[in-house]
Order: sequence, then C-alpha cells, then structure tokens
Amino acid sequence: MSPDVLRAGLLVEARLGRAPQDALEAAVVLEAWAGVPAQQALETARALMSGQPAAPATSRAAPVAPSRPPRQLLEEFSANDG
Repeated sequence: MSPDVLRAGLLVEARLGRAPQDALEAAVVLEAWAGVPAQQALETARALMSGQPAAPATSRAAPVAPSRPPRQLLEEFSANDG
C-alpha cells in the first residue's frame, strides 16, 4: 500500500472515529473532508479496503424522546368525541 493510501486511511478513521464499513463510506469522507475529487476518492477508498467488509457498526446516537406521551393525543380526541 502506498504512503498516500495509508495517509488517506488514517484520515478516514480519524474523521469517522472507526474504520470505514465500505469503500463508498471511505470515499465520501475523502471527498467531504479532504477535498479529493470523486473518481480519485473512489480509487483510493477501494485501495484502502481489504477483501472482507467490516462488521456493521451500531448507531451511537441516543433516540429522541417524544415531545409528549403517545396516549395523550388519543385521549384528546376521545374527550372531543363525547
């Protein structure tokens, strides 16, 4: 692997906080944060990825709490029917 590809791999992992799941994800990072042109980003990303895909990572985002309990909306409609 060339030094440029190794450097690109370090950049991608630093921006994602983990290894990329596939070449497309790595290419998007290279385009967005490194300004690499699309075709070159895809070629570099392909060179980064090994023969086996990475295991899917789970989301770290916390689910958004509802603004009000779901039943409250139904109760309001029931009260107006009366």
